[in-house]
Amino acid sequence: MLLSNHISNTGGWLTCGKSGAWKVDGELAIAADGTEACIVICAINGGALDASLVTNLAIEDSCPVG
Repeated sequence: MLLSNHISNTGGWLTCGKSGAWKVDGELAIAADGTEACIVICAINGGALDASLVTNLAIEDSCPVG
């Protein structure tokens, strides 16, 4: 399962970030910390979940949570 979320206000709503992916058994495979802009990348290879984070993004419009 994959969940994607914003880290800053959107449409007047507060958001929490923490995009992540879970393995088929329910174990959390990877999660963003929820305070910094990043990309969670997931792929299924041979029935296994491969996941990684891309951090240190140079995004001028990103807003820290808080």
